[in-house]
Amino acid sequence: GRARARTRPPSPLRPAALEGEVAATGASVHFLRPMPPVTGVAARARFTKEEVSVATTGGLLSLGGPAIQAREAALRFLFRPEGEPDLAEMSFQLAGPLAELAAALRHPRLGLFERRPFPVEVAAGGFEGRLLLGFPLLDRLSMDEVRLRAEARAQGVRLSRLLFERDLEEAQMEVRADAEQLRLAGTGMLAGIAARYGVELDFRPGPATQVVFRHSASLRAEAQQLAALGLDAGELLRGPIGIETRGEQRRGGQHQVAIRADLRAAAMAFPPLGWAKAPGVAASAEASLRLAGEQVTSLETVRIEAPDLALRGRIAARAGRIERVELQESTLAGTRFAGDARAGARPGEPWAVTLRGPVLDLRAAMAAPREAERPP
Repeated sequence: GRARARTRPPSPLRPAALEGEVAATGASVHFLRPMPPVTGVAARARFTKEEVSVATTGGLLSLGGPAIQAREAALRFLFRPEGEPDLAEMSFQLAGPLAELAAALRHPRLGLFERRPFPVEVAAGGFEGRLLLGFPLLDRLSMDEVRLRAEARAQGVRLSRLLFERDLEEAQMEVRADAEQLRLAGTGMLAGIAARYGVELDFRPGPATQVVFRHSASLRAEAQQLAALGLDAGELLRGPIGIETRGEQRRGGQHQVAIRADLRAAAMAFPPLGWAKAPGVAASAEASLRLAGEQVTSLETVRIEAPDLALRGRIAARAGRIERVELQESTLAGTRFAGDARAGARPGEPWAVTLRGPVLDLRAAMAAPREAERPP
């Protein structure tokens, strides 16, 4: 018989080059499912054997409230060598309600706020900014494999119940966030007081001692403006006061805030001992607050410094109410003393005050009436 020739099976087709372009209108762009897509997009895609790049204009991103405008976007899908995952890179230019940006950052798919609440409640304001995403194209994608960065500027912002149950209004801010941290800084009005503030959140895992929340604020206010916030010093303090605060909260829940007040421009007086400080004379106060949740539990290392005045003490509180003031060795107008003051069992009841010390100096207090009785 005749022998048959042996032949090889045909090889699979391998394109040496590939290039093309596609345009679309009314398209939907999905990213990080199940996050909502950007809808109503006009897009133009260019593709080669190595990558697909997409440029878009228009489109809306809605998370349940007023939609965010996706003004422009650039998307790249990179095809890697065999054995390596393909990659996606996305950049979105966004604008719209700040509350919707906050909702996007809170989305469970990102997992940024799984362990703690979003730091503020956004009541109003608009923003313009950019969202950057990068991740491998895998069926099962974890957030550890996602590169995320968000940058935004916001104006006309109102943050609800930011401090002392008061709203921060007329605020401007800059927001920066990635998979490890969020930073927020800006200015605004709190009960008619101009304030500058900053917030930092750390999303990285760590021990109970890790600092996960930092915040700071600086403001300058009149004493009567602080009284409207519940910090009423009565006739003891009048005039402008500069205040700076810095706070840290650890993963285990410990929350501490350092407060420093510049009292140089203020007038201070304690008539019972004939003591007073005029505006322009250096004076300062500082304290360290400890909080449980949003409630102040104590003010540690309270210090007040002024000419002929040096107060040291500690203030204990429960459920936001001061219960006890402990005075360590202090001086006021020549009087040296220590002691404590305890609040009544119920609001409105008188305080019980105990003072002790080696010197009680009443010369200034007794001289003041005689000076007033002299004829002009």
